[in-house]
Amino acid sequence: MSAMVIICSLLALAFQASTHESAVALSDVSDWTGEMLVDGVPTFFVIESAGQADGVSLVTLPSMRLARAEAIRTLEEDGTTTIRVPFMDQSTGLFTLGSWASTDVDHGEGSYDVIDFQGVPTKRGGVVRFSLWTAPESMPQQDPVSGILSLPGGQRLGLDLLIGHDGGSSASARLGVKMQQIIAFPCLGSRDPATGVIELVTNVGTPLTFALTPNEAPAGGYTATMAQNGMTFETEFTPNEVIGEVAFLTGKRPQTPRAPFPYKTLEVRVPHQNGHVLAGELMLPDDVARPPVVVFITGSGPQDRDESLMNHQPFLVIADHLARNGIASLRCDDRGVGDSTGDFSQAITSDFATDVTAQVEWLSTRQDINSAAIGLIGHSEGGVVAPIAAVSDPRIAFIVLMAGTGVDGGEILSSQSRRILELEGYSEETLVPMMVSHRALMSLVRNNASEAEIKAGYRTLLEVQLNGSFSEGLIDEGQLAENLESLDDGYAGFLTPWMDAFIKLDPVEYLSRVTCPVLALNGSHDVQVLLELNLPAIERSILESGGQVTTIAYPDLNHLFQSSTTGAISEYVVIDTTIEPIVLEDITRWILDVVDSKE
Repeated sequence: MSAMVIICSLLALAFQASTHESAVALSDVSDWTGEMLVDGVPTFFVIESAGQADGVSLVTLPSMRLARAEAIRTLEEDGTTTIRVPFMDQSTGLFTLGSWASTDVDHGEGSYDVIDFQGVPTKRGGVVRFSLWTAPESMPQQDPVSGILSLPGGQRLGLDLLIGHDGGSSASARLGVKMQQIIAFPCLGSRDPATGVIELVTNVGTPLTFALTPNEAPAGGYTATMAQNGMTFETEFTPNEVIGEVAFLTGKRPQTPRAPFPYKTLEVRVPHQNGHVLAGELMLPDDVARPPVVVFITGSGPQDRDESLMNHQPFLVIADHLARNGIASLRCDDRGVGDSTGDFSQAITSDFATDVTAQVEWLSTRQDINSAAIGLIGHSEGGVVAPIAAVSDPRIAFIVLMAGTGVDGGEILSSQSRRILELEGYSEETLVPMMVSHRALMSLVRNNASEAEIKAGYRTLLEVQLNGSFSEGLIDEGQLAENLESLDDGYAGFLTPWMDAFIKLDPVEYLSRVTCPVLALNGSHDVQVLLELNLPAIERSILESGGQVTTIAYPDLNHLFQSSTTGAISEYVVIDTTIEPIVLEDITRWILDVVDSKE
């Protein structure tokens, strides 16, 4: 099963009813499902309009990596209905569909002749067949259930199904697989009225079938046989009333902001002195004249303005909370990401600080914000960028460091590697030589060793890691031999300009020179920026130089400031909370206190 990731572009579908008296226009019905031939291969799709806002449909096209993608539906003057949906590769596609040929009007079955199609490699012409699809939440009876699928290699995969049926032969379902970011995915089905057995089929990249036999009361649920790619799996599905709630059906996390919004948003473009442009959103609270404002700074890797990951949008959630409490904010896509221009691949941490300075400069010219109360909120690497920017720009009035670092990048990488391997169950006997090799490699980079020396250290580390994985029983002899033969393949991607600079970067150099108030936050379950290593170091660096700092350590919160069991990265996607409310409240209260103290 492949995760469904949605990135904007346009595909247009056009549907038109014929003048035949039994013709049915697409816009006249609710939800449709069917197959179309793409280069002779049947392709599953669902178009859902029932229950959606006017002019909106949801489109599922697994072969094109679309899963319930929000689309714009328009009834044209000529009677056609056009539906524009996002496309993964940002290309523009166009369906032009001809007349409806009804074969069973009562059930909405029939076909459209495809006259033309552009946007992906495909033959033109052919037939697209549609039939009415009743979503499970619209069925008379619903069975929300969850199960754990045991896969080869010991992996366990959580599955959620919202099953709907009419007590007769009709059935449908929605599938959720949080670990793979599959949300409320459509499944077609049928039901045997005599036995209650439900058969479902869907296509998440490849066909997947379920045969579900109902269990007797009072336990309920289903015993299921699943089949995909020639493999068969057995599992039990037990009742779970949470399945079927809004978060499951919409794919939105509970904290994702929803209307009404007591603020306005402006799409903006921020110029950089080097020529690139940062695209973002300025959020301004209603009824607040010249509010304080924060600039958000993302963590490592190319990220959008919301720091989106695993269907969470942490920066959007924080910005929404701040705006509802009278604080404006500016969130920009990283350079080279989204609508921002520039080259992310060649940038290092200090370069990102100049992007922050450009945003501060842009904000300082606006009359609708308090230019004397411009602050920064940086998460992870953003918590390193913030002090760099603050040291060079006296207009920055305060900074918030969320899981910011207090030791150099090499130590960050070594400490997080050990903690992550500990959670994966590696023994101390295996970990010790791994960490010796890891720290040796970091030292080579810090000390500007030759490329040959660094490459040799990199190879040694991988050899130790592979042998450790073999000794822990995580890989077999064949996998060990295969990986040992290709040790050098990943070196080019290891020592990038960013990695070289990050390993050497010591945040103390900047933290000790920050003169504005600082709020530093971390969670005890953070496995990427360890609390016990970093939070005291941040506090010490600032206080010893006469600065102002407030630190908060949160029990059981992970790197994303979610309540967690262990803090393991694999937990991020299965936690519905984007950020714990107490963190939102603490950040907001601290900013307002700082701003009030300066007035």
